[in-house]
Amino acid sequence: MIKTDLFTKDELIELQADLLVALGRQGFDIEEIRLIGVKGHGYHATVFSVMIDDNHHVLKVYREAQAFEREVKHLYQVIPKDRFLFVWRAEENRFDYNIVIVEVPDGQELRPKTLTAQSSERLTEQLIALHSLRSRRRVSAKSLKLRIEEMRPLALEHAKEFADYITPEQVAADIEEVKQYLRDNRDKFRVRKSRTHGDLWWSNIIVAEEAVYMIDWERLRFADYLEDLAKMRVLFHFVRRSDPTTFFGRKGVSQDKVDAFMSPILRAYRHSFSDPMLLGRYGFYCFLYGLTFFGNYVYADKKGTLEAINMYLEGRAQFHKHNERRSTSE
Repeated sequence: MIKTDLFTKDELIELQADLLVALGRQGFDIEEIRLIGVKGHGYHATVFSVMIDDNHHVLKVYREAQAFEREVKHLYQVIPKDRFLFVWRAEENRFDYNIVIVEVPDGQELRPKTLTAQSSERLTEQLIALHSLRSRRRVSAKSLKLRIEEMRPLALEHAKEFADYITPEQVAADIEEVKQYLRDNRDKFRVRKSRTHGDLWWSNIIVAEEAVYMIDWERLRFADYLEDLAKMRVLFHFVRRSDPTTFFGRKGVSQDKVDAFMSPILRAYRHSFSDPMLLGRYGFYCFLYGLTFFGNYVYADKKGTLEAINMYLEGRAQFHKHNERRSTSE
């Protein structure tokens, strides 16, 4: 039986039985439900893997009502009707939790063996379709500057933990360089906002036999579409508690494989969006996310970890790489 702090062993049995009844009342013809494991613990919810009549689903149990309402709204916007959406509000069940069930394609999280040209192409199709939904509102260069400044004191404090890699003075110099780049290209950052996933990383990308899918839409928002791509790049270094804990295992991130996966995506975006500043903004956002995770970890249990410095160095490297490339190829 699954081990979880949310439910006792008996409550898990009761949960399965109650779900069967509740689904039936909503018109679903279901014969069997089996909770098969805890998939992960997010900031606002615990995610279970669940089998419903031999089909894979995820069941999310929300600890925060606002996060539940936000994601339900987003799910109705992006989840196809044939992927099955069941919303079970806290006042409708005996457990006092808000619960959502969504069908997951019979595939697996993006892994090194699925980091292929085919999966890159299929993910690109999904992302371009999502990012083509544009808003009249534009990105604010001022807000980007504020995001950098917000992270400055945290990042400088955290840099003291990494004498073998970087100094606070080097981080301060990096921040000034990126801010100057933002000032020099202020108007080119004011692109129209797109609908973005908001939390795109390998755990939220499912590679199935017939397609690639994105899951976990809690942070859906309008922003520069390059934020999704940059966040995905930096989070190849992310380390989580559940297995597998890292993307590439003990050997660390293979930059060649990640480059081979990401480069066609960037090329397709340059073609589809005719965006002359694409690489420059992408590099900027890579730095912003590297800085953000690095700064946020200063007071977390990941303070001083290789994960933290690797994400910062990745963001900095992508910023320098794409600005150098921009001067010769764009």
